[in-house]
Amino acid sequence: MMSGGLALDELSIEEQRAVMEASADLFPPEADVVARQIDAGGVTSDWVTVDASEPDRVVLYLHGGGYVMGSRNTHRGLAGRIARAARARVLLPDYRLAPEHPFPAAVEDARPAGAGCSLKVMPQDAWPSPATPLAGV
Repeated sequence: MMSGGLALDELSIEEQRAVMEASADLFPPEADVVARQIDAGGVTSDWVTVDASEPDRVVLYLHGGGYVMGSRNTHRGLAGRIARAARARVLLPDYRLAPEHPFPAAVEDARPAGAGCSLKVMPQDAWPSPATPLAGV
């Protein structure tokens, strides 16, 4: 149950998504967060950085929402906080959501997005190692 007595399980998926999108304003990116939209292996994504982001540190962040809701928009603020804490660049892909795109669609989108990190889409862009952290829910 969300604040104000709103039970998400009583809402349609479209309504749940709208509630989550509207909540993005509650957690905006901090002033120094830069999000650059890119095509990462065919998946629209954001490179999220802060001043302290080191070019050879990358986190692939799959936003929360149980693979049925959420977006780059709803999680850009959190991605900025991850970038700051990890002193890294964060790749935030906008993967396809279920039920319109059932499993394994999101995984299929995450794989090329992660591989897309190796594309020359941003200065000093290189996939640092197989040990690149993966974060998300």
